[in-house]
Amino acid sequence: MRRHGPPLAALLTLAAFCASAADLGECVGIKDDAVRLFCYDRVAGRAPPATADSPAPPAVAAPTAAAPAAAAPEPVEPKRIESRIVGSFDGWRQGTRFKLENGQTWESIGTSTFNVRKIEGPQVVLERDFLGQLKMKIDGVGTRVAVRRIDE
Repeated sequence: MRRHGPPLAALLTLAAFCASAADLGECVGIKDDAVRLFCYDRVAGRAPPATADSPAPPAVAAPTAAAPAAAAPEPVEPKRIESRIVGSFDGWRQGTRFKLENGQTWESIGTSTFNVRKIEGPQVVLERDFLGQLKMKIDGVGTRVAVRRIDE
């Protein structure tokens, strides 16, 4: 009997989980918030199952006013930005600000320092690397710099 104890316990736990998953599926389709909450509580074992003798879940008055409008979604940065640096460029160090022709300002956030012969208005491309960090590639420079957008 001891050999069958752990597998039997696992099987019974799995059966209970499947029953709960089926009950959760029923709760998902309920439109009324209070009734849906009562259903979830019942499945979680927090409320007794509804019977003919038990009172119905509390009724919730329908809202009379329209629901407030959802906040506008935050603007999403494009995957790639192409522009030019306004003025001359001679490298960066931590905190260097790059003003672009498109009106955006970007700041270097890494601790790296890079010096190059002065370039007038170089083309730049901003893209995310495989870790999701924004990097600026500057035309004529063989490396990229980590940046963040700042509002002035």
